Amino acid sequence: MHIRFRICKEICRRRRSTRASGRKLSIVPSLALVTLSAVVLFTSLVLSGVCYRYRWNLIYFFYATKLKRKRNKRNGDDSYDFDAYVSYADADFDFVRNMLNELENLLGTRLYIRDRDSLPGAPIAENIIDGIRRSRRTVLVLSRAFLRKKWCRYELHMANMESVSTRRSVMTIIMLEDVSRQHIPPEILYDVQNGRFVDYPQEDMDMDQFWRNLHVAIEM
Repeated sequence: MHIRFRICKEICRRRRSTRASGRKLSIVPSLALVTLSAVVLFTSLVLSGVCYRYRWNLIYFFYATKLKRKRNKRNGDDSYDFDAYVSYADADFDFVRNMLNELENLLGTRLYIRDRDSLPGAPIAENIIDGIRRSRRTVLVLSRAFLRKKWCRYELHMANMESVSTRRSVMTIIMLEDVSRQHIPPEILYDVQNGRFVDYPQEDMDMDQFWRNLHVAIEM
């Protein structure tokens, strides 16, 4: 009887030991899964932060590479098709219409106007970069309406990327109306603070000089 009791006790002890070992073994994969999930989450957050910080660079080089391949297939010509890409808000199109008359029609300056020269059917983002890269300069018609428009800000960023990529001065700024310095995008704040822009005149008698100044700024 005593021997049978000892045998039963030993069997129970071994069963408890087996269950404890099983629990320990089940904890190991769980810890590995938690660690792997944490690593994946951290890596995703880091990559997301990097992509957001350099989003304009990524967008520019993606479309620039795509367009370069298309252009090389077409004719392999790296010359500019336009003297200036004009970035403007729809609310300021009357001014742009005057630009067309004064600069393009009278002085022969070749202007890229997105509502006229964009390729039908192509994505807006791609058309913008295509126009900027095909133009020697980018003219920013700076106004409060300009700063409110998403695509105007996009054009500004892409023109800035064109400057960085080609290592040349690209942007010509027209101060169409008074804009608070605190609302000026950082990419052009230095130029504005140092008076590197063409100021739109308040008096009609100064308009001829304005158009001449703008023409010279584009041709620089």
